[in-house]
Amino acid sequence: MRLTFSEMNSNCGTLVLTLVLTLGVYDGFCMLDESKAYLEPENQVKKVGDEGQFKCRSPAEYSLTNPDISFILEHNGTLIDKRESADKRTDGKFDWAIFKIMSLKREDAGTYKCIIDAGGGVNVTAESKLFVIEDDHRPIFVKDGDSSTVKCFNSTSLGFVPYVECLWGDKKICHSKVSCCSIKAEKDNALKPITCKVTSKAAFDKNKKFDNESSAELKKEVSVVSWNACEEFPCTLKANVYGVTPVTPVQISWSMAGINISSTEKEISSMIKSTTDPINSTGVVLLTVSGGRAKQSWNISMGKNYLSSTTLMLFLVANSG
Repeated sequence: MRLTFSEMNSNCGTLVLTLVLTLGVYDGFCMLDESKAYLEPENQVKKVGDEGQFKCRSPAEYSLTNPDISFILEHNGTLIDKRESADKRTDGKFDWAIFKIMSLKREDAGTYKCIIDAGGGVNVTAESKLFVIEDDHRPIFVKDGDSSTVKCFNSTSLGFVPYVECLWGDKKICHSKVSCCSIKAEKDNALKPITCKVTSKAAFDKNKKFDNESSAELKKEVSVVSWNACEEFPCTLKANVYGVTPVTPVQISWSMAGINISSTEKEISSMIKSTTDPINSTGVVLLTVSGGRAKQSWNISMGKNYLSSTTLMLFLVANSG
């Protein structure tokens, strides 16, 4: 990058001072102190089941004075991997070891230390942290037009300040420093997955973006529920659940005063329709939608201002005299 500063002077003409600043980038290590060892990415966030990776870089020309270096990776003080030699060299002076941790578990979170050992008690070290989050696989059932909270992951005992970006389809719906975002449900969006990108605030402040190496990506399913209102009796209630996937089978049930109401279900593409048998009484019907360890219920008023035909006949007989 070239920076130029100019100043006009009537006696001396134009004085031009030019400052040239060169940026060095080494496989993602930008403007790092060449005399130090580094373990990157720092403060990375991954979800359970992801692959974790650490890149350990030696100080510049470290192997020239220490030709028999080895790389040791420790997790919370326990040795878990070792390289007898570097995996690669860049710019003729940096030696690297690449460590991979397959199918991460929650217990893989913690502090990682890379020890670059030259033998004879001579070594340099670098540390980094890994945070492992657990995907909240539960689907979300929301009434059409209502707002709801999307919980992207299990936020128990994180150990870091999260930075979250959520997208519903192609639309960005929030940036957040917590594990959840707010959405407004619309049935037209039910088939679009919600993508949650999660990293640590420390990593985001450093990288200014959600990079693949230090962030995790999670998917959420949103099913949008709608139903009809009763305006006359006998009444047949109908409910539609939009955004149903084969991965998460959905059940719809109806009850009144604790007694189940018979109904039939029909699946059409990615929607389930449920229709009750005719209901001939006022009161409150409980509609319940469940699936994938999630359950949501709504109370549906059966029109207290309406009288069933039987109730109306008894009322007229009682008052005929």
